[in-house]
Amino acid sequence: IAGPTTKLSAFEDGLRMAVRNYLRTQTFNRPRRATGAILVKESPTFRVRAGNYEAQVEVLLQIDDLEYYDVF
Repeated sequence: IAGPTTKLSAFEDGLRMAVRNYLRTQTFNRPRRATGAILVKESPTFRVRAGNYEAQVEVLLQIDDLEYYDVF
């Protein structure tokens, strides 16, 4: 187990995955950038699996703007 820095990285990855999974249901193509707000609904739960931290996070999302890649 690497320590508190990897625990924070697991939390950040959990937030990133929550946004990604939500946007997959809303849009077909991957956006270049999404802006908005994230509110953590409950405190995250952490577990260690195969020596790495994993975080389970429930969030509330507010997506204000999606910027897509330009088509050439």
